[in-house]
Amino acid sequence: VGGMVAAMSAMNAKDERFHQAMDTLNRFLVEKRLTARNPRLCERLRAYYIFKHRVGGDAWGDIVKNTSREMQGEVVQELHGDWLSRVRYFHGVDRFGVKW
Repeated sequence: VGGMVAAMSAMNAKDERFHQAMDTLNRFLVEKRLTARNPRLCERLRAYYIFKHRVGGDAWGDIVKNTSREMQGEVVQELHGDWLSRVRYFHGVDRFGVKW
């Protein structure tokens, strides 16, 4: 019985961390105005977090740490693309930092 209670407590803690991470993600998306600027990206970010939770991904940390490099690049591009495109150093570099 004790083992079963411990397992249920661990599952509840994991679910609680997931919900806290989703709350943090949603606050980030609203604060950075990504929900208005690119709703499709927001949907993909939320789906990614749900997927990570369902397949038993790593313990939840901050948003960037748990997001793929591709999505990180998309978020940075969406938030900072206007001014980044004006920085000469970044001319001819894609969102992953690879020259083209």
